[in-house]
Amino acid sequence: MSENHPPLSIPESTFSYLIDPVIRKAVDSLLDEPDDALPSSLDIAELANYFRAKAAAVAVKYDTVIVLEELWRTIWADAVVGWRCHGTWKDEVDPNSVWQGSEFWVSHNLGKHKFWSAVALELETGTQKPCVRLYCSLTDEEEEEELFDGHLDAFELTADDDEWDGWMKLKVALPIFAEGCLDITGLQEAARQVGIAMRQQTS
Repeated sequence: MSENHPPLSIPESTFSYLIDPVIRKAVDSLLDEPDDALPSSLDIAELANYFRAKAAAVAVKYDTVIVLEELWRTIWADAVVGWRCHGTWKDEVDPNSVWQGSEFWVSHNLGKHKFWSAVALELETGTQKPCVRLYCSLTDEEEEEELFDGHLDAFELTADDDEWDGWMKLKVALPIFAEGCLDITGLQEAARQVGIAMRQQTS
């Protein structure tokens, strides 16, 4: 098991994007604009500021992609030791997909078993506060069944109408505190318990 890490710092750019709907709207708007054309209403006197804003929006995107990868690696890497990363992993971690879903997920194989592990940045329902949640799934590819259902105390099976349909999700999402500070100890412990359950289910 990995040593416990000190609180992880979410980049200021990502944290601001998560907590401020005005910033979120501006960044999304800039990233939606094509890179090979300028807005028709743009005045040449505004060009430099536009480029700066566009560069800042791109930085938010890649800061977020990087922190999601770091979260996944710090939390889940120990659980998949000995498993083979699926051949399509480059498609799974395409930066555009990671950014659009605010999630980093990878699948691994061991014999007839497939394991999906994910970390997602979410806005908590009701409070709209930023948080981190873990998702996972272990299936027997021959039987096509979810093997974790009922075997992970900290997780529950997602609802049928959930975008993570068929996955197990961590019941309690971990909040991102002021200035983007996140204590990942609880997330690491949850992933460790998943690793134990994996070994029991696949032995």
